[in-house]
Amino acid sequence: MMKSWNLTAPDGSCHNAYNLAHFVRENPHLFAPEDVTWKRRKAKRGQGSTYCNATAGLSNVRQGKTRAWKGWSITDGRVPLNRIDWATVDWSQSTSEIAKKLGLSGVAVSIARRKHAPHTIRFHRLAIPSETWKKVDWTMRTIDIAKSLGCSISSVSAARRRHAPD
Repeated sequence: MMKSWNLTAPDGSCHNAYNLAHFVRENPHLFAPEDVTWKRRKAKRGQGSTYCNATAGLSNVRQGKTRAWKGWSITDGRVPLNRIDWATVDWSQSTSEIAKKLGLSGVAVSIARRKHAPHTIRFHRLAIPSETWKKVDWTMRTIDIAKSLGCSISSVSAARRRHAPD
């Protein structure tokens, strides 16, 4: 499987590359001039490989030898949470829809929703009181009871186990 390099530049821009050396060659303007001076690992032409400070530094980050190199870091391909403009998110959508669009986990979006848009949190309806369950005609089908009370089938099933006569 081909390596995928998800790079975050010092300015916060994200870049994706499959070949690090090719990426550096095609984008020398992203690095300092002294970091894109190419060298050979072996003196003879045709032997060994070429490298520069940028490829060596980023390779060290990829291998876990260091966390970052001159402000460059390697991410998992997701946009860092602190770089998302949460004010522009359409909070009328479900958490899972937002997570899918942003490439985040549902937990991350849920936490952000609580922080940035608490007015959009959908609360579950209050539990049906025990007195109501005691008045239910348990000879009816579960689905019919659920419809009449406006609750889920699983709620009626659980209540049936607790409240229905044997």
